[in-house]
Amino acid sequence: MIFSSQVDPRRSGLTLLAYLTDRFTYRSSSEWRAAIDEGQLRVNGASVYAQVVLKSGDTVMFMAPDIPEAPADCDYTVIYEDDWLMVIDKPANLLVHGRGKNIRSTLIYQVRYNRNPPKYNDATIINRLDRETSGIILLAKNKEACRKMHALIAGRAFTKIYTAIVYGNVAWDSLTVTEPIGQDVQSRISYKFRVDAGGKQCTTIMRKLRDAGKNSSVIECRPITGRTHQIRVHCRHIGHTIVGDKLYGMPEEEYLQWRDTPWESRPALPWQRQALHCSGVAFVHPFTNETVRFNAPLPRNFVEMEEKLKEGG
Repeated sequence: MIFSSQVDPRRSGLTLLAYLTDRFTYRSSSEWRAAIDEGQLRVNGASVYAQVVLKSGDTVMFMAPDIPEAPADCDYTVIYEDDWLMVIDKPANLLVHGRGKNIRSTLIYQVRYNRNPPKYNDATIINRLDRETSGIILLAKNKEACRKMHALIAGRAFTKIYTAIVYGNVAWDSLTVTEPIGQDVQSRISYKFRVDAGGKQCTTIMRKLRDAGKNSSVIECRPITGRTHQIRVHCRHIGHTIVGDKLYGMPEEEYLQWRDTPWESRPALPWQRQALHCSGVAFVHPFTNETVRFNAPLPRNFVEMEEKLKEGG
């Protein structure tokens, strides 16, 4: 599988490694360096090294190894689009960026390249969702839109509302969780987090919506801060783990087995996704100055989870 791109004038003068890291954000700098070292990159048909300097008009080719990828649901929906932004309703079981063997079965790849003709080669993700979290994702179409949207998020002028199904009948109508979150250094999993006094300050406002059977509840979560796995960690901390959350709901050995061989573990799992959905966002559009709100209905597989829980399944 070969991908190619032409160096635009504003990226002229960058090294190959800097160009790849800036232009194709679905891989980290270290991942791109490894690909260069393994001979997977060419510039104008010739082998290159990481620090070669590019000029406008150069053709960069990435010869990606043809590795089987895990199945993914690439059936996303475009809710809204203008000259600067795209608003997408992402299904569960779809990575936002490439990771490991997953290159094509990601949202950013599908938006950038799997269109005829490709129209959004510079699209950049604004708010990320975990693979199994469905709902609203924003993409910026250019650097200026990306910069302005990230400024809104940094200034906490970007509201996100999530719907979740959690284990246990919650005993409150509303709750504000302010526990700090840090990396779980006791875990074998590098991307696992926990409530930690030395972590970063976090605030999540929760509201009960309804009971879902005898031992689960549907709640609304509004993260004021935007830490990694914030809602999932806060829910686990208060004793109401999100239904279907494998990382924070499974014993680690079982989780690692599922992560490494999901096609073998999937049939035995009671839930094929975690019950977390970004159902709404609101912000002042940085180019029109209008307050905009976007909503994404609960997907069918989320609704079916609640129905099964009500039935005692």
